[in-house]
Formats: sequence, structure tokens, C-alpha cells
Amino acid sequence: MMNAIADGKQEAAGVTARMVFDELKVALMDRRRLELKREGIDLSRHVYAPRPDDRARVYCHTHLEKCNVQCVAGKKDGDADFILDVSALRAVAKELEEEKPEWYHALVAALEKTTDMQSQGALTYLLIEPKFRERLKERGHLKEYAWAKIMGMVVAAYDMDGLTQHQRTHILEKLHMLLIYNIVGDQIFLPFGAKKGQAKGVRATHFAGFAAGNCLAFAANVGVRAWLRRTKPRAYAHLNETSFSQNDVENYNGEMAQQMGFKPEESKVEARAARTDYRSSVKHDASRRNFRLRGSKRKYDFCNYSDDHTTLGWWNAGHAMDPLGTRRRSYYMPIAKRARSDAKTRTAFVRSFHKAYRLGAAPAIT
Repeated sequence: MMNAIADGKQEAAGVTARMVFDELKVALMDRRRLELKREGIDLSRHVYAPRPDDRARVYCHTHLEKCNVQCVAGKKDGDADFILDVSALRAVAKELEEEKPEWYHALVAALEKTTDMQSQGALTYLLIEPKFRERLKERGHLKEYAWAKIMGMVVAAYDMDGLTQHQRTHILEKLHMLLIYNIVGDQIFLPFGAKKGQAKGVRATHFAGFAAGNCLAFAANVGVRAWLRRTKPRAYAHLNETSFSQNDVENYNGEMAQQMGFKPEESKVEARAARTDYRSSVKHDASRRNFRLRGSKRKYDFCNYSDDHTTLGWWNAGHAMDPLGTRRRSYYMPIAKRARSDAKTRTAFVRSFHKAYRLGAAPAIT
């Protein structure tokens, strides 16, 4: 049989050489996954799992969320290769805009790319606006509702204080991964690209219309979170939320850049990062009660600050679980305000102009 297939002949059952080679590739991938699991790298449930004694890489979730919305906004109505109905999203956004234009025009602007497409507020507003999600559900656009609902929950789980640790884990590691797996499907377990005549796999450039790198980066962050909890439970209990919170990451990077005078490359950052890690652990040590700042600088006394924050109780207190509570509103309102501000007028941004100029669609600046 193998000789017949190798000669280019086709068996009565329709088996071809390409089909056999594809099966061998899948078997090889499964075999390698099993070998890695014996070495402590479990890829049976995650697409990324660092070695037990290695460093882990975390992707910036804010940029991933923005890229996800940018991908949706860049699709044309009726795109058959895209899993979501973009025309339904735009129709619902325009319907809400007609009812209250000063409030909901920002939804239309994000989907039609007439707002600042690099603004976190302008793009994440599309995901966290409850009226938009509920209207999608009422109109029967359930796939679009599920996407907006889960992505909006992910935004809040990363950046909003007042949830519980259990709720964050449930959102990021269960609901979010279910969304990614439903978008990617079996491709995530297959070692193929997207060449013509070949089975689609994890090396494809797009999954159901979404950028493959974006989907895999989301899934990788989930894998890192589970890896940190499994291999470093003490660090996970204290550092996990600050490791994934964008504000903490930006502050950490800013502290290193301030010390060094420039944004360091990865090869130059390790020694400085070790010092920054030590300072971070010391300044949040609640046992250092003999150190106090005076006067106007008292608010910067991290020892006082950490007395109530050592176990991240303020972050995981659960006071934002009420959908109608004041904490939810105080988180939502600044984002909505920023989105409405960005969408007030159509702005020609410098980077967009230069892109158009390179493509020959804009005059040169003299």
C-alpha cells in the first residue's frame, strides 16, 4: 500500500500520499508533546508552558485586546472567511447611535475606524459597553454577543480591582480559553500551516479570520498563569495579579527605564531587573515598620501602603462582583468618557498620513 501511494497511485479508499504524510506529522507532534511532558513541559492543555526552572514570557494583554478589536474593525461586511458577522455589529452600533448619538457614536467610530485606533479606551469601550452586548443578544447575534461578552470580561479581569481570585481565574483560564478554542478549533493541535491542498493547523496565519498570533498570545498568557500557580505557588499568591496587570507592568518598566536612562534591550535588562525585583519585594514588606516618610511624601511610604495590601486583599476583595455596583461604574465611566472624546471628530493621525503617503494615496508634506 505504501509503495503504491509513493508511486502517486490512489487506493480504492481514497488515501493519498499527502494524507499519509499529514498523519505522520500529527503522530510526530503528539510524540514530541508526550516527551516534553516527561520533562515537565505540559503542552497537552496549553499552547505555551515554560520549563519548571525557566523564565516565563507574558504578552501585553492591552495590546492584544486592541489588536483583536482592530481585526474586527478591519473586516468588510459579508466576509465569508470571518467567524463573526461584522455587518451585525455595525448595524447594532448604529441603532444605538440613533437613540443616543452623544453616547454611542464611539461604538460606530471604533467599528468604522474613524476614532484613534491606538487608543485603549476607544477600542475596549466596544467590549465593555453593556447596552451594546445586550442589544446583540436581543437581535439574535449570539456569536457576536459571546465574543463581546467574554472579551469584555477579560478586559475587566485583567484591569479592574474588586473581583475575587476565583472569578479572575474562571474568566481568564476557562471562559477565555473556551472562546479561543472555539475560534481556533482542532487547528491548535495540528502541525500544519495554511498551504493550498494541506490541512490547516497551528502554523496558519489566521484562525477563522482572526490573526493567529493574537489568538495564540491570549492562549499563551493563560498557560503562563497556570504554570506560575503550579510551579511557584508562593509567588503566584503574592505576585500573580501584579504580573498581569498592565498598570503594574508599565510602572515596573518605567522604573527600570528611569534608573538606566533609556529603554533597555532584553540582553541588558536582567541585572537591573534583579535589583528592581529586590526593591519591589522590600518596599512592599509590611514588617518594615521602622521606616516612615514625613510631610507631603507620606503617601509614598510603601510600608504603610502594604500593611493593607500585602495579600492583595484590595484587588481580590470581591466588591466589584455586583454588576450594578459603584465599583463597576467607577471602572466603566472613565473608559466610556475617553472613547467618546476620541470619537468626537474624525482625526487624520500622522502615522495614518505617512502610511497613505507610502502607498501613494496622499500628497507629500512640503
